[in-house]
Amino acid sequence: MKIYEKGGMIRKAMAVNPYCSPIAHHVLWQDLFRQQAYLHAHEEPPNFGSRSLFWTPLINAATLRQMGSIEEAKFAAARLLALKPDFKPRGRILIGRCIKFDEIALPFIEGLNKVGGAVD
Repeated sequence: MKIYEKGGMIRKAMAVNPYCSPIAHHVLWQDLFRQQAYLHAHEEPPNFGSRSLFWTPLINAATLRQMGSIEEAKFAAARLLALKPDFKPRGRILIGRCIKFDEIALPFIEGLNKVGGAVD
């Protein structure tokens, strides 16, 4: 099975329910990010919806950095800080609420720190 085919059960459920919660896309993104399938992970944030105002640029900044798209990642980090000015002191707490595993959180935070979205 190819990396991007994982999450099949979630994708089938999403196909049946066109009004599924944006959290389903977040789950897919985390799994792809964990697998270092950054190109495919980058396809999920646009589907997060407006309820995750700062999460889309946050996830884009870290994912783009891991893909090697430094300038785009810096732009996403700047957008994150514009939307959430108190992100730097609160970032670890906010990230920890949704990303529970160190194998995902550590490279995520590392990517952010390299593009100006540093967390304390």
